[in-house]
Amino acid sequence: LQAIMKVKEYIQSSKKQCLIGIGTVLDKTQIHPYIGIIDFAISPVNPPGFIDECHKNNILAIPGASSPQELWNAKSQGARVVKLFPSQLWSPAALKEVLNVGPLSELNIMATGGITPQKYREWLEAGALCVGMGSRLCGNDLKYLDSDPLFKTEHEQWKTAGHKVALNLFKELYLLKSN
Repeated sequence: LQAIMKVKEYIQSSKKQCLIGIGTVLDKTQIHPYIGIIDFAISPVNPPGFIDECHKNNILAIPGASSPQELWNAKSQGARVVKLFPSQLWSPAALKEVLNVGPLSELNIMATGGITPQKYREWLEAGALCVGMGSRLCGNDLKYLDSDPLFKTEHEQWKTAGHKVALNLFKELYLLKSN
């Protein structure tokens, strides 16, 4: 909670536009400490009451779904954006097919899980509203405490290769936005 508060303070002081959210929400009550601080909450599933609880507290709910039925159920419950997870079980072509079916075209999909900086465009071109990359963008070292032996290995990987990939992606996105 303190880390998110610090990020929020920094963003407000810098006058930058940025949304702050929390992830891996598995129970609707997990958002309670963050009410008034976060803009969105993401879940790999669609916990009972999650969408309503978020919307009641002016938080964008992004529930997870892995089938067309689950995607539609989340939208029918009021989700404005639905997390397609894990996306590596799908393909951009499969997403495009689903979005070509009548009212399913109304779905706003956030594809996550297996999305890479090299493949994100394919998902956007297939109709995804946005993509999430997590550790593929920020590095696997975030999964470990500094004291964990795997932290050092993953952190070195990030410094030698991952950082450059992320930096190039941010530059590419900035140039796309500028044009």
